[in-house]
Amino acid sequence: MRSITFFSVTAARAPAHGAVAGAVVGARIGRELDDGDRGCFGYTLELAPPGEHVEWRNRTSDVSDSMTAGPARKTGTGMCREFTLVASAGSQKSRRTGEACQSSRGVWKVA
Repeated sequence: MRSITFFSVTAARAPAHGAVAGAVVGARIGRELDDGDRGCFGYTLELAPPGEHVEWRNRTSDVSDSMTAGPARKTGTGMCREFTLVASAGSQKSRRTGEACQSSRGVWKVA
């Protein structure tokens, strides 16, 4: 399995791919997703090959994220991908699996 790691993501330096609802991982950790995190989330869905592990750490919130996206599949409204996202902040860890669908080029919404 290949892995891509983004260090010290900030909104100004984040990849510009994608937008996702802020509560994707729920609880306190989900509320701390910022534009940088959403950019990395969108990057993973948009460009990462299936099964590739993408990691990043947000310096502002001190939350580390690890995400793997599954293969893309066509639906009646566009492309969708299943994903697993693990977010860690201090001793807290949150794991979320789900599906996100592309609503327009570069914009992904959690289904």
